[in-house]
Amino acid sequence: MEQLPLQARAGTAFGLGMAAIVTTVFGFFWFGWGMGYGSVQWYCWVALYLAAIALVVFAVRAMRAGKALMREHPQADDSFRRTMGRRFGAISAAEFAACGVVLMLCIIFHRFDLLAAGISVVVGLHFIPLGGLFRFPVYYWTAAAIVAADAAAVLLLRGDAITVGTGVATGCVLWATALYALVAASRARATSAMSAA
Repeated sequence: MEQLPLQARAGTAFGLGMAAIVTTVFGFFWFGWGMGYGSVQWYCWVALYLAAIALVVFAVRAMRAGKALMREHPQADDSFRRTMGRRFGAISAAEFAACGVVLMLCIIFHRFDLLAAGISVVVGLHFIPLGGLFRFPVYYWTAAAIVAADAAAVLLLRGDAITVGTGVATGCVLWATALYALVAASRARATSAMSAA
């Protein structure tokens, strides 16, 4: 990151903050899906909400700090950002279409116990092109961890337990990714500050 121009590092800090927000929100969704199928005590839900709020607060702060850096060091050409937006749209559209296919297959074969795992596999796989698009290699590890957890849930668990295992595991992986993104965003801001000084 030290070899990137100051403007690019400012954009990176903002992007990492955004990544932290997205993975926090979707991680919360997956935790909720999994825990909703299990016998979870009320204090587990309270802990989940408190952790989600804390992560969102840190992620929003990281994104706002990155945005402030971008205002201080604007890029002259945003053609790369426009191209990235189009590619991200195509990846997201493919993800939603694949989720639709998973849902249809679960309906056809009457295997709703596999719905969460199937959708989670799609979510995991979509991090592979995102890793290249955003130049964030940790997304490859995110993809591998999610797909591996899904496979383990399907092979080792039965019935609603598959949904519980899939939801909690996917939530854990996404929140771990969010934490990594927050640390990386902090480093990007620190590097940008030292370069500007």
